[in-house]
Amino acid sequence: MFGLGVHSGTTPDSVDPDEERTAPPTPTAVHFPDVHLKLASNEEWVKDPPNLVDIYQAIRRPQDVTEQHLEALNLEVQGDVELEDLIPKGSEDEAYLPPKDWTKNLDPDAKRSSLHIPSDSGPVGNKQNILSNGAKAPDGETFRKNVRDLAHETEDGLRGIARRKPRSGRKSVNFHGFREFWAKLEKVSQYWDSSIDSYYDAGKSAASSPATSPKPLRRLSLVFKDRASTSSMKSNENTPNSKKESSTRRYKGWRRSTGSRMPEYIRVEGDIGFKKDHKAAVLDLAREVAALLLLAQERQREGKKRVVPGEDKWYTTKRRWGGGPGGEFGEAEGNTDAYVNTGQRRYSIPGGGLGTIRKPTEEEIWKDISPGEGQWEPRTTYVCVGKDRNVAHDTVFMISSIFHHISILKLEVHPLYIEFMLTGQKPPSESLPDNSWCRLKMFRSRWYDLLSAEDRVEAYRGIWGVFAYLMRAEGTTPRAKSTEAPRGASLAGNKFNFRHSIVGEPHKQQRSKSVAF
Repeated sequence: MFGLGVHSGTTPDSVDPDEERTAPPTPTAVHFPDVHLKLASNEEWVKDPPNLVDIYQAIRRPQDVTEQHLEALNLEVQGDVELEDLIPKGSEDEAYLPPKDWTKNLDPDAKRSSLHIPSDSGPVGNKQNILSNGAKAPDGETFRKNVRDLAHETEDGLRGIARRKPRSGRKSVNFHGFREFWAKLEKVSQYWDSSIDSYYDAGKSAASSPATSPKPLRRLSLVFKDRASTSSMKSNENTPNSKKESSTRRYKGWRRSTGSRMPEYIRVEGDIGFKKDHKAAVLDLAREVAALLLLAQERQREGKKRVVPGEDKWYTTKRRWGGGPGGEFGEAEGNTDAYVNTGQRRYSIPGGGLGTIRKPTEEEIWKDISPGEGQWEPRTTYVCVGKDRNVAHDTVFMISSIFHHISILKLEVHPLYIEFMLTGQKPPSESLPDNSWCRLKMFRSRWYDLLSAEDRVEAYRGIWGVFAYLMRAEGTTPRAKSTEAPRGASLAGNKFNFRHSIVGEPHKQQRSKSVAF
């Protein structure tokens, strides 16, 4: 966790936006992935389905992924979907997405009646006060209390978490449940928040010199280890004139450097190593689809028996030996090269103390005849949490991130499509009313900037709505929707901490850019 300090005054490593210092590199621009795919009709795809195994086995490196790999999946993508269309609606007396009115007039003394918050409201105002796991559902006032923490102006929040004096005419900020979120956002802002950047020449004050942002310099031809497509600007530090010019430029603001140089322990994303180009955008989309399909496959394991590779086969039950000279492995008969490892290793015992456990010898490992582990976790119960049992399609959600932006994704997939991916066999056509099973539909919200108060609140509203729907008590069903609108939704997981997951854990390399469930 970020150290917030136990002493009075500012926190360690925080930035004073009013302190004059050497000008940092120009801000890193963020470009969101934008990929347009060609769609074949369902009839054409079913008539001549692609061999997905051959297509994807031909990939040797990430750069080999192209639009054709995504088009082979019969994938349809809709972007900038409103939350009202992304999250399923409840019945007439139920709602899962909090109304926008609840994000206004955040005064703690505001009357519930003026905000249309029922006294017996469940997650968003419905009558279900119990979640599917038996826990009590958070009410509308809990939502508003959390929103108050997120709705602070970014500069006020950053000054508050760093324990700096508030701006003139502003009050000090108090946090309730989102202190850790703001602490991590403050670290991110040191590389990304250019909202109050002020550049001026040395010897002049910021007040007497007009606040300007440096013009974008020519681009670097470097490969940055970032998930997002970024265009980083190269400072002319290698030329004598530029060195002289940069030494005379001064700066006030939040940034200590630029986004492309943010340390990896602060990053939300993992290492990708791609230049800013169309291929990077295609790879981003492929990673998101792969994660969603993997989760959809795991959700389909509900109620099924674990598949163990080689179970009850002769090669996992019977010992064998080729009959060569020297006897079997580990036997001393005529074999002077027999190797027996008697090494031991130490291990910790919960509650204190140390013990020893004998490490298996190579002979014991070789003689152990048993099936492999397979892809199923042996101690995991797979459940389609929140699935609407009245519809065939399953819907999987994911929160995707690019630096300080997040987006909510939803993928609709039919169980027969998952079966086709696993076996390569099409379902009998006579048993299906149409060919809708073969189409993957992905819906993406717009990208929400976590350095914007309005976007933070809207992103939280969407996440709240997703979980309010998924964790609804059994017996409640979403309102029927037209075929043109997104249908039903469900998630595999039932726990997500917005405060801890949006910005990422420090001191850990964030290998995943997305949270899928």
